[in-house]
Amino acid sequence: MIACELQLLHPKPESRVNFDLEVFWYGAGDNLIHRNTFHTFVPAGSASSWHATAWGCPEHPCPKRLKGAYHVVFAEGDTKVATGSFEIY
Repeated sequence: MIACELQLLHPKPESRVNFDLEVFWYGAGDNLIHRNTFHTFVPAGSASSWHATAWGCPEHPCPKRLKGAYHVVFAEGDTKVATGSFEIY
């Protein structure tokens, strides 16, 4: 399983804000290997929020995870929120 975390800094909302984050997982060669959406929220009065998601493979060892560089893109609608990368070696 590969997990990723995202901390957002934002203005403090007066009430809880619910939203969906879409996560795009790209493998070697910049190929999209997985895409998922998860429901999350920003607590009322909080200037930061923490969000986490993971992706796994039912087979072991996972044939989809090969050595190489990978990256993850978080988006809300058409807005890219964050990107990150990791390497399997």
